[in-house]
Amino acid sequence: MYWNSVMAFYNYYFYFLLFILISYIPLIFLSEKFMKKRDPINIKNSIFIWNISLGIYSAYCVRNITLPLLRNDLFLYKDSICTDIIASNNIILAKWRFYFVMSKFPEMIDTAWIIMRKKKLTLLHVWHHFSVCLYCWIIVYSTYYNEGGHGTYFAAMNSFIHMLMYSYYAIVTKTSFRSNLIAKLITTLQIIQMMCGLLIHLYKSFNCNCNYMIEV
Repeated sequence: MYWNSVMAFYNYYFYFLLFILISYIPLIFLSEKFMKKRDPINIKNSIFIWNISLGIYSAYCVRNITLPLLRNDLFLYKDSICTDIIASNNIILAKWRFYFVMSKFPEMIDTAWIIMRKKKLTLLHVWHHFSVCLYCWIIVYSTYYNEGGHGTYFAAMNSFIHMLMYSYYAIVTKTSFRSNLIAKLITTLQIIQMMCGLLIHLYKSFNCNCNYMIEV
């Protein structure tokens, strides 16, 4: 089973990944202290490459996770949340969902760009990266032990938003184009997808109608 190899990977690197996660916030304070008496670093080209790379990567996630989920006409909405039947019938989607979860760790580098340029680091930004990484990790284990497909929905939403977000950031990095409307829209979509993801997760966890399995 593909999930067995995925869980073997997570279990083997559990403490390493946990170390990255719990080091995130302390490293923020240490990095800000380090940069306090230093000039901002010009890393525009590096940020552009970073943003365009994540934009392309997110587009592949949309192609392999979001679109197959939207095109699903074989399984009921309830079944696709209560069980992992869609990923079980689509190995490419299952693999890209794993890649999606793993990408949440390197995405924390977004925070380093802000600190190195001495831009304002918001609480929302810090909370977003920390909570999404933790939430994806929770979904991995809850999906494996409780046979849920709820994580697929979160990955589908987040991939689409990140495709828009990193593409916009790449444009902003290389041009003078700025749009408060687009920036606010991206932030709003991030908040909405977190709320939707949590609601779907709660539906799966506490809905007694989800206590069944589907043979695949």
